[in-house]
Amino acid sequence: MNASHLRLRTLLFAIVMLMLLFLQLPVSGQEKSPHPEAGTQSPAIDRGDAGETPYILRVTVREIVVSVVALDRHNHSLSDINESEFQVFEADGLLMKRQTISAFNIIDPAMPKPGNVAAERVFRVRSDEGCAIGRHSHYEIAFHPGPGGWTGGYHEILVTTSRPHVKLLFRPRYYVGETKILSKPSLPDDPRRNAELRLAACYHPLVPPSIPLRVQPIPTADHSLQFSLAAQADSLAFTALPDQARQVQLEYGICTFDTDGLPLNYMHTSVDRLLTPPEYDRTIAHGFAEQIQLPTQDDAAVVRFVLIDRKTGNLGTVTAVIPNPPRSALLAERSEERTKLQEQRAQADIARKGYLSALDGPIRSFGSIVPQSGAMCGDVYELPTGTPYLPDFLSLEPIGTIYTSELDVPAQNIKSASAIPGVTPKVDWFGIDYYGDFQIETAGDYTFQLFSDDGANLYIDGTLIIGLDGLHDVLGKEARVHLDAGRHTLHLPYLSGPGGLALMLLIKPPGGQYRVFNLQDFSLPAEEF
Repeated sequence: MNASHLRLRTLLFAIVMLMLLFLQLPVSGQEKSPHPEAGTQSPAIDRGDAGETPYILRVTVREIVVSVVALDRHNHSLSDINESEFQVFEADGLLMKRQTISAFNIIDPAMPKPGNVAAERVFRVRSDEGCAIGRHSHYEIAFHPGPGGWTGGYHEILVTTSRPHVKLLFRPRYYVGETKILSKPSLPDDPRRNAELRLAACYHPLVPPSIPLRVQPIPTADHSLQFSLAAQADSLAFTALPDQARQVQLEYGICTFDTDGLPLNYMHTSVDRLLTPPEYDRTIAHGFAEQIQLPTQDDAAVVRFVLIDRKTGNLGTVTAVIPNPPRSALLAERSEERTKLQEQRAQADIARKGYLSALDGPIRSFGSIVPQSGAMCGDVYELPTGTPYLPDFLSLEPIGTIYTSELDVPAQNIKSASAIPGVTPKVDWFGIDYYGDFQIETAGDYTFQLFSDDGANLYIDGTLIIGLDGLHDVLGKEARVHLDAGRHTLHLPYLSGPGGLALMLLIKPPGGQYRVFNLQDFSLPAEEF
Protein backbone atom coordinates (compact mmCIF):
# COMPACT_ATOMS: atom_id res chain seq x y z
CA MET A 1 0.00 0.00 0.00
CA ASN A 2 1.43 3.37 -1.03
CA ALA A 3 1.49 6.50 1.11
CA SER A 4 -1.43 8.21 -0.72
CA HIS A 5 -3.75 5.24 -0.10
CA LEU A 6 -2.73 5.19 3.58
CA ARG A 7 -3.51 8.91 3.95
CA LEU A 8 -6.90 8.39 2.24
CA ARG A 9 -7.86 5.54 4.60
CA THR A 10 -6.76 7.59 7.62
CA LEU A 11 -8.92 10.51 6.45
CA LEU A 12 -11.95 8.27 5.90
CA PHE A 13 -11.50 6.70 9.35
CA ALA A 14 -11.36 10.14 10.98
CA ILE A 15 -14.56 11.21 9.16
CA VAL A 16 -16.41 8.07 10.34
CA MET A 17 -15.29 8.63 13.98
CA LEU A 18 -16.45 12.24 13.88
CA MET A 19 -19.86 11.14 12.56
CA LEU A 20 -20.19 8.57 15.33
CA LEU A 21 -19.20 11.14 17.95
CA PHE A 22 -21.78 13.58 16.54
CA LEU A 23 -24.52 10.94 16.76
CA GLN A 24 -23.74 10.42 20.48
CA LEU A 25 -24.03 14.08 21.48
CA PRO A 26 -26.98 14.86 23.80
CA VAL A 27 -30.07 16.35 22.24
CA SER A 28 -31.46 19.70 23.29
CA GLY A 29 -32.99 19.64 26.79
CA GLN A 30 -30.81 16.81 28.14
CA GLU A 31 -28.20 17.37 30.84
CA LYS A 32 -24.52 16.82 30.17
CA SER A 33 -22.49 15.91 33.24
CA PRO A 34 -19.76 18.36 34.21
CA HIS A 35 -17.64 15.43 35.41
CA PRO A 36 -17.78 12.54 32.94
CA GLU A 37 -14.78 10.99 34.65
CA ALA A 38 -16.92 10.56 37.78
CA GLY A 39 -19.27 8.18 35.96
CA THR A 40 -22.40 10.34 36.02
CA GLN A 41 -25.72 8.91 34.87
CA SER A 42 -28.20 10.04 32.26
CA PRO A 43 -31.16 11.94 33.70
CA ALA A 44 -34.21 9.94 34.69
CA ILE A 45 -37.03 11.07 32.40
CA ASP A 46 -40.69 10.16 32.81
CA ARG A 47 -41.99 10.38 29.22
CA GLY A 48 -45.62 9.49 29.97
CA ASP A 49 -48.10 10.94 27.48
CA ALA A 50 -46.92 13.02 24.58
CA GLY A 51 -48.18 16.20 26.22
CA GLU A 52 -46.15 15.74 29.46
CA THR A 53 -42.86 17.51 30.06
CA PRO A 54 -39.74 15.55 31.04
CA TYR A 55 -38.27 15.30 34.54
CA ILE A 56 -34.56 15.80 35.02
CA LEU A 57 -32.71 14.35 37.98
CA ARG A 58 -29.00 14.98 38.11
CA VAL A 59 -27.25 12.05 39.74
CA THR A 60 -23.68 12.41 40.97
CA VAL A 61 -23.49 9.68 43.62
CA ARG A 62 -20.35 8.08 42.37
CA GLU A 63 -18.11 7.23 45.29
CA ILE A 64 -18.79 5.13 48.36
CA VAL A 65 -16.63 5.77 51.42
CA VAL A 66 -16.59 2.99 54.03
CA SER A 67 -15.13 3.56 57.48
CA VAL A 68 -13.53 0.36 58.80
CA VAL A 69 -12.27 -0.29 62.34
CA ALA A 70 -9.78 -3.17 62.64
CA LEU A 71 -9.39 -4.94 65.99
CA ASP A 72 -6.86 -7.52 67.14
CA ARG A 73 -7.53 -10.49 69.44
CA HIS A 74 -7.60 -8.15 72.45
CA ASN A 75 -10.02 -5.70 70.80
CA HIS A 76 -7.29 -3.10 70.35
CA SER A 77 -7.44 -0.93 67.23
CA LEU A 78 -4.93 -1.70 64.47
CA SER A 79 -3.60 1.12 62.31
CA ASP A 80 -0.83 -0.62 60.35
CA ILE A 81 -2.83 -2.57 57.76
CA ASN A 82 -1.90 -1.70 54.18
CA GLU A 83 -4.30 -0.99 51.34
CA SER A 84 -3.21 -4.18 49.57
CA GLU A 85 -4.44 -6.22 52.57
CA PHE A 86 -8.07 -5.03 52.17
CA GLN A 87 -10.68 -6.31 49.74
CA VAL A 88 -14.03 -4.62 49.08
CA PHE A 89 -17.04 -6.42 47.60
CA GLU A 90 -20.45 -5.17 46.49
CA ALA A 91 -23.59 -7.27 46.09
CA ASP A 92 -24.41 -7.97 42.45
CA GLY A 93 -27.57 -10.06 42.52
CA LEU A 94 -26.77 -13.14 44.59
CA LEU A 95 -23.01 -12.67 44.18
CA MET A 96 -20.50 -10.39 45.87
CA LYS A 97 -18.37 -8.68 43.21
CA ARG A 98 -14.95 -7.35 44.13
CA GLN A 99 -14.45 -3.62 43.57
CA THR A 100 -11.30 -1.62 42.96
CA ILE A 101 -10.28 0.65 45.83
CA SER A 102 -10.20 4.22 44.52
CA ALA A 103 -8.92 5.96 47.67
CA PHE A 104 -7.43 4.80 50.96
CA ASN A 105 -6.71 6.78 54.14
CA ILE A 106 -5.69 5.85 57.66
CA ILE A 107 -7.53 8.11 60.11
CA ASP A 108 -6.01 8.90 63.50
CA PRO A 109 -8.57 10.68 65.74
CA ALA A 110 -5.79 12.82 67.18
CA MET A 111 -4.80 14.14 63.73
CA PRO A 112 -6.70 16.36 61.25
CA LYS A 113 -8.72 14.40 58.70
CA PRO A 114 -7.42 14.34 55.10
CA GLY A 115 -9.17 16.43 52.50
CA ASN A 116 -11.81 15.13 50.11
CA VAL A 117 -10.06 12.93 47.57
CA ALA A 118 -13.03 12.96 45.20
CA ALA A 119 -13.92 15.52 42.57
CA GLU A 120 -15.42 18.68 44.02
CA ARG A 121 -18.97 18.10 42.75
CA VAL A 122 -19.08 14.37 43.42
CA PHE A 123 -21.37 13.47 46.31
CA ARG A 124 -19.82 10.80 48.55
CA VAL A 125 -22.00 8.29 50.38
CA ARG A 126 -20.33 8.06 53.77
CA SER A 127 -20.70 5.68 56.69
CA ASP A 128 -18.92 7.49 59.53
CA GLU A 129 -21.71 9.59 61.04
CA GLY A 130 -21.89 9.72 64.82
CA CYS A 131 -19.54 9.57 67.80
CA ALA A 132 -17.97 6.12 67.63
CA ILE A 133 -15.98 6.28 64.39
CA GLY A 134 -14.35 9.52 65.45
CA ARG A 135 -13.03 7.84 68.61
CA HIS A 136 -11.23 4.97 66.87
CA SER A 137 -8.25 4.78 64.59
CA HIS A 138 -9.83 3.54 61.38
CA TYR A 139 -9.53 3.27 57.62
CA GLU A 140 -11.43 5.23 55.01
CA ILE A 141 -11.81 2.99 51.97
CA ALA A 142 -13.47 4.44 48.87
CA PHE A 143 -14.65 2.69 45.72
CA HIS A 144 -16.79 3.44 42.66
CA PRO A 145 -19.75 1.05 42.71
CA GLY A 146 -20.76 -1.09 39.76
CA PRO A 147 -23.73 -0.34 37.45
CA GLY A 148 -26.21 -1.74 39.99
CA GLY A 149 -24.89 0.67 42.59
CA TRP A 150 -26.41 3.64 40.76
CA THR A 151 -30.00 2.57 41.50
CA GLY A 152 -31.96 3.98 44.41
CA GLY A 153 -32.22 2.07 47.69
CA TYR A 154 -29.91 0.05 49.94
CA HIS A 155 -26.83 -1.75 48.64
CA GLU A 156 -24.91 -4.45 50.51
CA ILE A 157 -21.11 -4.38 50.79
CA LEU A 158 -18.42 -6.54 52.39
CA VAL A 159 -14.90 -5.63 53.50
CA THR A 160 -12.32 -8.32 54.26
CA THR A 161 -8.63 -8.43 55.04
CA SER A 162 -5.95 -10.99 54.27
CA ARG A 163 -4.29 -10.36 57.64
CA PRO A 164 -5.17 -13.21 60.00
CA HIS A 165 -6.88 -12.88 63.40
CA VAL A 166 -8.30 -9.43 62.64
CA LYS A 167 -11.91 -8.42 63.25
CA LEU A 168 -13.33 -5.72 60.97
CA LEU A 169 -16.23 -3.50 62.02
CA PHE A 170 -18.04 -1.47 59.35
CA ARG A 171 -21.57 -0.65 58.24
CA PRO A 172 -22.38 -3.30 55.64
CA ARG A 173 -24.67 -1.27 53.39
CA TYR A 174 -25.06 2.17 51.88
CA TYR A 175 -28.09 4.08 50.66
CA VAL A 176 -28.62 5.93 47.39
CA GLY A 177 -31.54 8.28 46.87
CA GLU A 178 -34.19 7.21 44.39
CA THR A 179 -33.37 8.16 40.80
CA LYS A 180 -36.86 7.47 39.46
CA ILE A 181 -39.80 9.84 39.54
CA LEU A 182 -42.76 8.66 41.61
CA SER A 183 -45.71 7.57 39.49
CA LYS A 184 -47.90 9.88 41.61
CA PRO A 185 -45.84 12.66 43.22
CA SER A 186 -47.27 13.70 46.59
CA LEU A 187 -49.41 16.80 47.05
CA PRO A 188 -48.63 19.56 49.60
CA ASP A 189 -51.55 18.45 51.82
CA ASP A 190 -50.79 14.70 51.63
CA PRO A 191 -51.39 13.42 55.23
CA ARG A 192 -48.92 10.54 54.80
CA ARG A 193 -46.18 12.88 53.60
CA ASN A 194 -46.90 15.35 56.40
CA ALA A 195 -46.62 12.56 58.99
CA GLU A 196 -43.33 11.44 57.44
CA LEU A 197 -42.04 15.02 57.58
CA ARG A 198 -43.02 15.44 61.23
CA LEU A 199 -41.36 12.15 62.22
CA ALA A 200 -38.16 13.07 60.37
CA ALA A 201 -38.03 16.60 61.81
CA CYS A 202 -38.93 15.85 65.44
CA TYR A 203 -37.31 12.37 65.69
CA HIS A 204 -35.50 10.73 62.77
CA PRO A 205 -36.27 9.86 59.12
CA LEU A 206 -37.38 6.37 58.09
CA VAL A 207 -34.77 6.24 55.30
CA PRO A 208 -31.28 7.75 55.26
CA PRO A 209 -30.98 11.29 53.92
CA SER A 210 -29.78 11.51 50.32
CA ILE A 211 -30.11 15.26 49.68
CA PRO A 212 -27.13 17.12 51.19
CA LEU A 213 -28.19 20.31 53.00
CA ARG A 214 -26.28 23.32 54.33
CA VAL A 215 -27.70 25.71 56.90
CA GLN A 216 -26.42 29.12 57.94
CA PRO A 217 -27.96 31.40 60.60
CA ILE A 218 -28.68 34.94 59.38
CA PRO A 219 -27.88 37.60 62.04
CA THR A 220 -30.76 39.96 62.76
CA ALA A 221 -31.03 43.09 64.88
CA ASP A 222 -34.08 41.83 66.80
CA HIS A 223 -32.69 38.27 67.43
CA SER A 224 -35.46 36.76 65.29
CA LEU A 225 -34.71 33.31 63.88
CA GLN A 226 -33.67 33.44 60.24
CA PHE A 227 -31.69 30.81 58.35
CA SER A 228 -30.40 30.21 54.85
CA LEU A 229 -31.01 26.59 53.86
CA ALA A 230 -29.33 25.30 50.68
CA ALA A 231 -29.88 21.90 49.04
CA GLN A 232 -27.33 20.33 46.70
CA ALA A 233 -29.08 20.75 43.36
CA ASP A 234 -27.54 17.59 41.87
CA SER A 235 -29.77 15.61 44.26
CA LEU A 236 -33.04 17.30 43.25
CA ALA A 237 -35.49 16.57 40.46
CA PHE A 238 -36.50 19.40 38.13
CA THR A 239 -39.32 19.57 35.58
CA ALA A 240 -38.17 20.86 32.18
CA LEU A 241 -40.87 23.16 30.77
CA PRO A 242 -41.34 24.08 27.07
CA ASP A 243 -40.08 27.63 27.63
CA GLN A 244 -36.82 26.19 29.07
CA ALA A 245 -37.82 27.13 32.60
CA ARG A 246 -37.40 24.49 35.34
CA GLN A 247 -39.86 23.66 38.10
CA VAL A 248 -38.89 22.35 41.54
CA GLN A 249 -41.40 21.11 44.14
CA LEU A 250 -40.24 20.64 47.73
CA GLU A 251 -41.70 20.16 51.21
CA TYR A 252 -40.03 21.52 54.36
CA GLY A 253 -40.57 20.22 57.90
CA ILE A 254 -39.08 22.22 60.77
CA CYS A 255 -38.93 21.21 64.45
CA THR A 256 -37.50 23.26 67.33
CA PHE A 257 -36.21 21.76 70.59
CA ASP A 258 -35.39 23.02 74.07
CA THR A 259 -32.08 22.41 75.90
CA ASP A 260 -33.30 18.97 77.08
CA GLY A 261 -34.02 17.94 73.49
CA LEU A 262 -37.80 18.06 73.93
CA PRO A 263 -39.69 19.08 70.77
CA LEU A 264 -41.31 22.51 71.11
CA ASN A 265 -42.92 23.38 67.81
CA TYR A 266 -43.33 21.75 64.42
CA MET A 267 -43.79 23.84 61.27
CA HIS A 268 -44.44 22.85 57.68
CA THR A 269 -44.20 24.72 54.40
CA SER A 270 -43.91 23.91 50.71
CA VAL A 271 -42.15 25.38 47.69
CA ASP A 272 -43.33 25.21 44.08
CA ARG A 273 -41.01 27.43 42.06
CA LEU A 274 -40.22 28.05 38.41
CA LEU A 275 -36.57 28.77 37.62
CA THR A 276 -35.50 30.72 34.56
CA PRO A 277 -32.49 29.31 32.68
CA PRO A 278 -30.05 31.72 34.44
CA GLU A 279 -31.60 30.89 37.85
CA TYR A 280 -31.33 27.19 37.07
CA ASP A 281 -27.65 27.54 36.14
CA ARG A 282 -26.96 29.40 39.41
CA THR A 283 -28.87 26.74 41.34
CA ILE A 284 -26.79 23.95 39.81
CA ALA A 285 -23.59 25.82 40.65
CA HIS A 286 -24.45 26.95 44.20
CA GLY A 287 -27.42 24.89 45.38
CA PHE A 288 -31.13 25.55 45.76
CA ALA A 289 -31.34 28.13 48.55
CA GLU A 290 -34.29 29.28 50.65
CA GLN A 291 -34.40 31.85 53.43
CA ILE A 292 -36.55 30.63 56.30
CA GLN A 293 -37.81 32.80 59.14
CA LEU A 294 -39.16 31.18 62.32
CA PRO A 295 -41.24 32.68 65.13
CA THR A 296 -39.07 33.89 68.02
CA GLN A 297 -38.83 31.25 70.78
CA ASP A 298 -36.80 32.18 73.84
CA ASP A 299 -36.57 28.58 75.05
CA ALA A 300 -35.55 27.08 71.67
CA ALA A 301 -31.99 25.70 71.61
CA VAL A 302 -31.89 23.61 68.42
CA VAL A 303 -33.78 23.56 65.14
CA ARG A 304 -33.91 20.65 62.69
CA PHE A 305 -34.79 21.16 59.03
CA VAL A 306 -36.05 18.36 56.79
CA LEU A 307 -36.56 18.69 53.04
CA ILE A 308 -38.47 16.19 50.86
CA ASP A 309 -38.47 16.29 47.07
CA ARG A 310 -42.10 15.66 46.13
CA LYS A 311 -41.13 14.09 42.80
CA THR A 312 -38.81 11.39 44.15
CA GLY A 313 -39.51 11.15 47.88
CA ASN A 314 -35.81 11.70 48.63
CA LEU A 315 -35.07 13.76 51.72
CA GLY A 316 -32.31 15.71 53.41
CA THR A 317 -31.95 16.81 57.02
CA VAL A 318 -29.70 19.19 58.91
CA THR A 319 -29.65 20.47 62.51
CA ALA A 320 -28.52 23.89 63.70
CA VAL A 321 -27.91 25.32 67.16
CA ILE A 322 -29.99 28.45 67.64
CA PRO A 323 -27.87 31.47 68.61
CA ASN A 324 -29.54 32.88 71.71
CA PRO A 325 -27.35 35.10 73.92
CA PRO A 326 -30.14 35.80 76.45
CA ARG A 327 -30.70 32.05 76.96
CA SER A 328 -26.97 31.40 77.42
CA ALA A 329 -26.75 34.09 80.11
CA LEU A 330 -29.82 32.67 81.86
CA LEU A 331 -28.35 29.15 81.86
CA ALA A 332 -25.13 30.46 83.37
CA GLU A 333 -27.09 32.15 86.18
CA ARG A 334 -28.92 28.89 86.92
CA SER A 335 -25.75 26.76 86.99
CA GLU A 336 -25.46 26.88 90.78
CA GLU A 337 -29.15 25.99 91.20
CA ARG A 338 -28.75 22.99 88.90
CA THR A 339 -25.72 21.77 90.87
CA LYS A 340 -27.68 21.86 94.15
CA LEU A 341 -30.59 20.03 92.55
CA GLN A 342 -28.29 17.30 91.23
CA GLU A 343 -26.76 16.82 94.69
CA GLN A 344 -30.21 16.54 96.28
CA ARG A 345 -31.32 14.08 93.63
CA ALA A 346 -28.21 11.93 94.11
CA GLN A 347 -28.79 11.77 97.86
CA ALA A 348 -32.42 10.74 97.28
CA ASP A 349 -31.28 7.97 94.94
CA ILE A 350 -28.73 6.70 97.44
CA ALA A 351 -31.50 6.56 100.07
CA ARG A 352 -33.33 4.12 97.78
CA LYS A 353 -30.69 1.50 98.61
CA GLY A 354 -28.80 1.17 95.39
CA TYR A 355 -31.49 2.33 92.99
CA LEU A 356 -33.06 -1.13 92.92
CA SER A 357 -36.64 0.03 93.57
CA ALA A 358 -38.28 1.35 90.43
CA LEU A 359 -39.74 4.84 90.18
CA ASP A 360 -42.82 5.92 88.25
CA GLY A 361 -42.87 9.12 86.28
CA PRO A 362 -40.94 11.00 83.62
CA ILE A 363 -37.72 9.45 82.41
CA ARG A 364 -34.56 11.17 83.51
CA SER A 365 -32.52 12.16 80.53
CA PHE A 366 -30.23 9.74 78.73
CA GLY A 367 -28.92 12.88 77.04
CA SER A 368 -29.94 15.76 74.81
CA ILE A 369 -29.51 16.42 71.11
CA VAL A 370 -28.05 19.81 72.05
CA PRO A 371 -24.23 19.61 71.73
CA GLN A 372 -22.35 20.19 74.98
CA SER A 373 -18.67 20.98 75.41
CA GLY A 374 -16.79 18.34 77.37
CA ALA A 375 -19.79 15.97 77.56
CA MET A 376 -20.16 12.32 76.70
CA CYS A 377 -21.26 11.72 73.12
CA GLY A 378 -23.67 8.85 72.49
CA ASP A 379 -24.78 7.24 69.22
CA VAL A 380 -28.42 6.06 69.41
CA TYR A 381 -29.68 2.89 67.68
CA GLU A 382 -33.07 1.25 67.30
CA LEU A 383 -32.57 -2.50 67.83
CA PRO A 384 -34.55 -5.54 66.67
CA THR A 385 -36.98 -6.93 69.24
CA GLY A 386 -35.34 -9.75 71.15
CA THR A 387 -31.74 -8.52 70.84
CA PRO A 388 -30.15 -10.56 73.66
CA TYR A 389 -26.76 -8.88 74.07
CA LEU A 390 -24.94 -5.67 73.31
CA PRO A 391 -24.28 -5.66 69.56
CA ASP A 392 -21.19 -4.38 67.75
CA PHE A 393 -22.57 -0.87 67.40
CA LEU A 394 -19.89 0.06 64.88
CA SER A 395 -21.53 -2.32 62.40
CA LEU A 396 -24.97 -0.71 62.80
CA GLU A 397 -26.45 2.56 61.56
CA PRO A 398 -27.19 5.17 64.27
CA ILE A 399 -30.41 7.14 64.10
CA GLY A 400 -29.13 10.11 66.10
CA THR A 401 -26.59 11.53 68.53
CA ILE A 402 -27.05 12.77 72.10
CA TYR A 403 -24.81 14.47 74.67
CA THR A 404 -24.71 14.29 78.46
CA SER A 405 -22.24 15.04 81.24
CA GLU A 406 -23.67 12.30 83.51
CA LEU A 407 -25.59 9.02 83.40
CA ASP A 408 -28.31 9.43 86.01
CA VAL A 409 -31.34 7.36 84.96
CA PRO A 410 -32.50 5.40 88.03
CA ALA A 411 -34.62 2.25 87.79
CA GLN A 412 -38.13 3.14 86.69
CA ASN A 413 -41.30 1.78 85.18
CA ILE A 414 -42.07 3.13 81.75
CA LYS A 415 -45.67 3.84 80.84
CA SER A 416 -45.83 6.40 78.04
CA ALA A 417 -42.96 8.70 77.23
CA SER A 418 -40.10 9.14 74.80
CA ALA A 419 -36.91 7.73 76.26
CA ILE A 420 -34.77 9.92 74.01
CA PRO A 421 -36.62 13.07 72.91
CA GLY A 422 -35.66 14.36 69.50
CA VAL A 423 -34.25 10.97 68.44
CA THR A 424 -36.75 8.16 68.96
CA PRO A 425 -40.19 7.78 70.55
CA LYS A 426 -39.35 4.23 71.61
CA VAL A 427 -38.94 3.26 75.28
CA ASP A 428 -37.56 -0.23 74.66
CA TRP A 429 -35.28 -2.07 72.23
CA PHE A 430 -32.86 0.76 71.69
CA GLY A 431 -29.16 1.14 72.34
CA ILE A 432 -26.77 3.98 73.14
CA ASP A 433 -23.01 3.84 72.64
CA TYR A 434 -21.40 6.48 74.89
CA TYR A 435 -17.87 7.88 74.63
CA GLY A 436 -16.18 10.48 76.80
CA ASP A 437 -12.91 11.87 78.15
CA PHE A 438 -12.14 12.95 81.69
CA GLN A 439 -9.24 14.38 83.68
CA ILE A 440 -7.87 13.02 86.95
CA GLU A 441 -6.06 15.59 89.08
CA THR A 442 -5.14 13.28 91.98
CA ALA A 443 -3.76 9.84 91.24
CA GLY A 444 -5.18 6.97 93.27
CA ASP A 445 -7.71 4.15 93.46
CA TYR A 446 -11.14 5.15 92.15
CA THR A 447 -14.20 2.93 92.55
CA PHE A 448 -16.89 2.93 89.86
CA GLN A 449 -20.41 1.64 90.44
CA LEU A 450 -22.70 0.82 87.50
CA PHE A 451 -26.45 0.05 87.60
CA SER A 452 -28.30 -0.96 84.44
CA ASP A 453 -31.50 -2.48 83.08
CA ASP A 454 -30.71 -4.09 80.67
CA GLY A 455 -27.15 -4.64 79.40
CA ALA A 456 -24.23 -2.25 79.89
CA ASN A 457 -20.45 -2.46 79.99
CA LEU A 458 -17.98 0.08 81.35
CA TYR A 459 -14.56 0.49 79.73
CA ILE A 460 -11.92 2.81 81.18
CA ASP A 461 -8.95 3.48 78.90
CA GLY A 462 -10.11 0.66 76.64
CA THR A 463 -10.19 -1.98 79.39
CA LEU A 464 -13.43 -3.62 80.50
CA ILE A 465 -13.97 -2.64 84.15
CA ILE A 466 -17.60 -3.68 84.74
CA GLY A 467 -19.66 -6.10 82.65
CA LEU A 468 -23.47 -6.20 82.95
CA ASP A 469 -24.34 -7.47 79.47
CA GLY A 470 -27.54 -9.33 78.61
CA LEU A 471 -31.26 -8.89 79.28
CA HIS A 472 -32.01 -8.55 83.00
CA ASP A 473 -33.73 -6.47 85.65
CA VAL A 474 -31.71 -3.70 87.22
CA LEU A 475 -28.35 -5.01 88.44
CA GLY A 476 -25.38 -3.27 89.99
CA LYS A 477 -21.65 -3.94 90.15
CA GLU A 478 -18.61 -2.02 91.28
CA ALA A 479 -14.93 -2.15 90.44
CA ARG A 480 -11.83 -0.37 91.69
CA VAL A 481 -9.20 0.88 89.30
CA HIS A 482 -5.99 2.84 89.82
CA LEU A 483 -5.94 6.03 87.75
CA ASP A 484 -2.86 8.14 87.21
CA ALA A 485 -3.15 11.91 87.02
CA GLY A 486 -3.99 13.04 83.50
CA ARG A 487 -6.45 12.29 80.71
CA HIS A 488 -8.52 9.09 80.54
CA THR A 489 -11.22 7.70 78.25
CA LEU A 490 -14.63 6.22 79.01
CA HIS A 491 -16.71 3.95 76.81
CA LEU A 492 -20.13 2.69 77.91
CA PRO A 493 -22.42 0.79 75.50
CA TYR A 494 -26.01 0.31 76.74
CA LEU A 495 -28.96 -1.86 75.67
CA SER A 496 -32.57 -1.26 76.73
CA GLY A 497 -34.84 -4.26 76.28
CA PRO A 498 -38.42 -4.89 77.45
CA GLY A 499 -40.01 -3.54 80.61
CA GLY A 500 -38.26 -0.97 82.77
CA LEU A 501 -34.92 0.70 82.27
CA ALA A 502 -32.03 2.08 84.29
CA LEU A 503 -28.55 3.42 83.67
CA MET A 504 -26.53 5.05 86.45
CA LEU A 505 -22.79 5.51 86.79
CA LEU A 506 -21.26 6.57 90.13
CA ILE A 507 -17.73 7.19 91.27
CA LYS A 508 -16.00 7.16 94.68
CA PRO A 509 -12.70 9.08 94.68
CA PRO A 510 -9.91 8.07 97.07
CA GLY A 511 -11.14 8.81 100.59
CA GLY A 512 -14.47 10.16 99.28
CA GLN A 513 -18.10 9.06 99.01
CA TYR A 514 -20.11 7.75 96.08
CA ARG A 515 -21.67 10.37 93.83
CA VAL A 516 -23.03 10.45 90.29
CA PHE A 517 -20.07 10.53 87.91
CA ASN A 518 -20.27 13.90 86.18
CA LEU A 519 -17.70 14.83 83.54
CA GLN A 520 -18.00 18.45 84.61
CA ASP A 521 -16.29 17.42 87.88
CA PHE A 522 -13.43 15.85 85.90
CA SER A 523 -13.27 18.24 82.98
CA LEU A 524 -10.32 18.41 80.62
CA PRO A 525 -8.20 21.54 80.31
CA ALA A 526 -10.02 24.07 78.13
CA GLU A 527 -7.56 23.69 75.22
CA GLU A 528 -8.36 19.95 74.95
CA PHE A 529 -12.11 20.31 74.29
